[in-house]
Amino acid sequence: MAEKINEKQQGKTKRIKKVEKSDFSKELKIAFRSIQDRKKFIRTIFLPLIFLGIIIFIMPIVLQIIIPIPLEFNPITFIIGGIVPILLALLYPYISWKNKESDINGKMHFFITHLRVLAISDLSLKDIIKILGGNPAYGSLGEEIRKISVLTDQWRVPLAKAFIFTSQRTPSKILRDFLDRFSQSLDSGVEHRDFIETEQDAVLE
Repeated sequence: MAEKINEKQQGKTKRIKKVEKSDFSKELKIAFRSIQDRKKFIRTIFLPLIFLGIIIFIMPIVLQIIIPIPLEFNPITFIIGGIVPILLALLYPYISWKNKESDINGKMHFFITHLRVLAISDLSLKDIIKILGGNPAYGSLGEEIRKISVLTDQWRVPLAKAFIFTSQRTPSKILRDFLDRFSQSLDSGVEHRDFIETEQDAVLE
């Protein structure tokens, strides 16, 4: 009986690890796709860090050539020192992307309150999204909302689909869930004012 319980627990742990691995891979791909200026990233961050890593790797050889005196050093130090900047170069887009999460989450409360104030007016939902996306005070959150505005204005994507598209690419779980619920409510024919009022009440609780 105990063996069966252990087997079940081990199986559950393996499944959780697989899900976590797949989530990380998915987020890593999204992070790389989210790079706005790839040429600038490669030129100013990726290549310099890779170059630094290679320099540290070959440093023992360079030192032996420059200084003819026998030197005692631990090669592991140079190996680890070389791996760190290379890993940083590869993971930089993911780290940068994940850093936006705390910025977005910290502004969600004020964002929903502002959304409610604008919803009371006669503005359309598209206009509300445009106003919020153009507000520099929202930082990373404003960038995510601006994507919705671009999709609806320039690419003529329906708002519900634009919400889903953005929710699948944002690092913030709070914003992702909010946009998913908003999209579902619009598809169900719920007025955006009613949905926003309900959301603000939930936030204030």
